[in-house]
Amino acid sequence: MRSLWIGAAAAWAIGIVVNLVQLGLVGFLLLRQRAGGVSRRCVAFRMTEKTAPPRPGYWLHGAGRDGRPLGQVTSGTLSPSLGVGIGMGFVPPDLAAPGTPLMVEIRGRREPAVVVARPIYRRPAPPAAAAASPAKAG
Repeated sequence: MRSLWIGAAAAWAIGIVVNLVQLGLVGFLLLRQRAGGVSRRCVAFRMTEKTAPPRPGYWLHGAGRDGRPLGQVTSGTLSPSLGVGIGMGFVPPDLAAPGTPLMVEIRGRREPAVVVARPIYRRPAPPAAAAASPAKAG
């Protein structure tokens, strides 16, 4: 019975050591990436025209650049609130600023999009009159 407790304690200690080593490796990789810079940034974008919605795996191109893709859509859909397609994807850091034009390759055609700040949609604030209305008297 005693060996079971020792075995359990050893497994627990090994788990902690493995976790610390993994954290050290992740920390090292993050520091190395911070020092060397990143090759891709995750950006939010919205389509500027009514098109088919962007989908994961579609290619992102810089507006006015050569024909090779610069990034890829990671998620995308049609926004019912905005009435246009929205999505997120990875692009080079020089294309990551809000307002930067992009082209999304949808079904073989390049459709215009623009990088936007996150969140892509913010619910409008309630009117000041509704927020300041007095409580109903009972």
